[in-house]
Amino acid sequence: LNLLGKVIEVNANSGIFVTLNPAGKGYGGRSELPDNLKQLFRSVAMSAPDNALIAEVILYAEGYKHANIVGTKVVELFTLSKQLL
Repeated sequence: LNLLGKVIEVNANSGIFVTLNPAGKGYGGRSELPDNLKQLFRSVAMSAPDNALIAEVILYAEGYKHANIVGTKVVELFTLSKQLL
């Protein structure tokens, strides 16, 4: 790969990931990424994880027989703790 006049070895099994905070309210005056740069990157949509399902799977993997009930209660506990902080 030739980058700014220098030859750089690149591992074909590697990747480069760029994360950007959206421009808009609450992000301190950041501006939109120019269209010519947007074309160079592939967009990926993200969503909020299902914490109850994650807790349930972890608990089942650890051997809990009633992981669905315990998982829901664990998530409620941490959600309430988060709200109190």
